[in-house]
This record gives sequence, C-alpha cells and structure tokens, in this order.
Amino acid sequence: MFRVSIPAVFVLFFLLYGLINFWIGMRGWQFIGRHIPYLSKGVYWLVFWLVALSYLAGRFGRDVLPAKASLLLTVAGSYWMGFVIYFALAWLRLKSYSF
Repeated sequence: MFRVSIPAVFVLFFLLYGLINFWIGMRGWQFIGRHIPYLSKGVYWLVFWLVALSYLAGRFGRDVLPAKASLLLTVAGSYWMGFVIYFALAWLRLKSYSF
C-alpha cells in the first residue's frame, strides 16, 4: 500500500495553492493594471496576498489573534477560496471549448 506522509501533503497543498493564487494574481494585475494605471503594483500584490492568505492566517492565528479578527480573516478567506475554485472551474470549462 502506498503511504503518503502528512508533511508532504501539506507542502503539496501550499505549493499548489500558492501557484494557483500567483497565476490568478498575475491575470488580475494584467487586467487591473490596464484599467487603473495609477495603481501601484506593490499595493496590488500586498492586498492580493493579504486576501489570498487570510484564511490561513485566520485559522492558524486563532490562538494569538482576537476572536473577531480571526473570524473576519477566516470568513474573507473562505470566500476567496470559493472564488478560486469557481475561477478554476470556469477556466477549465472555457479551455475545453478551445479545441
């Protein structure tokens, strides 16, 4: 039987989650950068990664953050993860029509 270690699963998950978010962030910057030229690239990426990592910060920081802050981060991150899933499904659906 094939055994997978728990740390390997976490590393794979975080790597995949980071790469997917980076790809979405790049596409978002390409779109937003064209339509809002005065927006700083650094500010965009800071806000983007704060939102993208908010679920993880809310869940892993629940012992050190105030309860309301942890809840806010967890809820915002949950919506972001939902967006990522629907974005990926829509992208896959659109790619299936390109053949």
